[in-house]
Amino acid sequence: MLSAGDRAPSFSLPDDTGRTVTLASLKGRTVVLYFYPKDDTPGCTTQACGLRDNWAALEQAGAVVLGVSPDSPARHAAFRAKYDLLFALLADEGKLGFDRIVDFTDEITYTLNFRWSLITWAGADGISPTDALSGTGANDGGTNILSEVTAVYGWQQQSQSWLSFFPDGVGVPGANDLTGLEEGAAYWIAIKGPNSITWTVVTDVN
Repeated sequence: MLSAGDRAPSFSLPDDTGRTVTLASLKGRTVVLYFYPKDDTPGCTTQACGLRDNWAALEQAGAVVLGVSPDSPARHAAFRAKYDLLFALLADEGKLGFDRIVDFTDEITYTLNFRWSLITWAGADGISPTDALSGTGANDGGTNILSEVTAVYGWQQQSQSWLSFFPDGVGVPGANDLTGLEEGAAYWIAIKGPNSITWTVVTDVN
C-alpha cells in the first residue's frame, strides 16, 4: 500500500486517446498522479471536476495531471468528454494493479431520523440491502443497523415503480423486490425510532 512520501511505481499505460504514457518520460516535471476506482461515479466525478476547476493554478505551477483507474481507454474518453476534463486519464486494466497498492475505500455517515429519511446511496453499486444495512459483504466495515430499520423504498426508473425491502419480512405480494442498491440512486429508509441513528457506509468500493 502506498503511503505519503512514497515514490510512484514506474508505469507505461494507455491514456484516453490510446497514446502510451510513461512515468520516465515525465522525469524532471511536477506530476500530479491521482488514483480513483471508477469513471463517472459520484465521488470520482467530484474529484476530477475539482481538479478541472482548479486548472489555472495547476497550469501555472507547471503540473502534469494524470488520473489512473482500472477503466478502459474508451470509458476514460467518454468520462473526459462528458465533464470537459483537461487532463489525461490512464487505463490500468490489471497491468500494474494500482487497486492493490492504493486503498480507495472511504466512509460516509448518514443520519437517519424517525420515521423516514431520504438518502443518496454512495456505497457499493448493486449491494444487497441486507449487506448494506448489516455492514457485511461489500460494506464490510460499515455499521450494522439492520435491526433498527423497518423498510427501504427505491424508485426504479426503468419499470416506473417503487421497489421495497423489509428486514423483518412482510406477507405482501411484490414486497422485498428491492434486491440491490444502485450507487447515486435515492432511497427512503424508515427506522423504528424514536431516536435518530447514524449509519456508516464504506464508499469507493472497487
